[in-house]
Amino acid sequence: MAAQAHARDCEGKPYKRWVLVAVLLLGTFCVVVNHLMIVTALPGIMHDFHIDADTGQWLTSGFLLTNGIMIPVTGMLMHRINSKRLFMAAMLIFLVGTIIAVSAPNFPLLLCGRVVQAAATGMVMPLMQTILLLIFQKHERGLAMGMGGAGAGFGTGCRTGYCRLGDGSFQLAHSFLFVSAGGSCDIAAGVQIHAQCCAT
Repeated sequence: MAAQAHARDCEGKPYKRWVLVAVLLLGTFCVVVNHLMIVTALPGIMHDFHIDADTGQWLTSGFLLTNGIMIPVTGMLMHRINSKRLFMAAMLIFLVGTIIAVSAPNFPLLLCGRVVQAAATGMVMPLMQTILLLIFQKHERGLAMGMGGAGAGFGTGCRTGYCRLGDGSFQLAHSFLFVSAGGSCDIAAGVQIHAQCCAT
């Protein structure tokens, strides 16, 4: 308990570990829901944007391609940029991509928004796992990974039920608004944590 109360980051600034965990899990939940919900919404998107399956599948293929590229890139960035700032930057990029996607009047712009979201997702997932491993001691790392998996698993379960509400672009818009609200809350909480650390 004493170690938790006096937890300090790599710059020697104190932080509340469980608040940080909550921020990480909320960010993970948002990106996982966003990552998977497009599969359920794809038939309606094809109808509303008048595209065929070969074109529509780029929403998933393009997302996975960008996501796969960003995972090793994030590993390199973590050696150059503070992980706290990098996570907040990833959530901000995710929010920008969501705004692009939710306001997209056509398929190319929707795909552009998805690619921006994918870049953020490829940053958030490895950052979440790395930060959890760093802030927990060795004997607690099983708990840390379990919580990370629970956040991702909860997002996987929620997207199925949520994406069945409505259809087509209506469904997609409300799904994007849902994850953008979560992303905004996560950014606000992260900024507050950073501000408290800087003030100490």
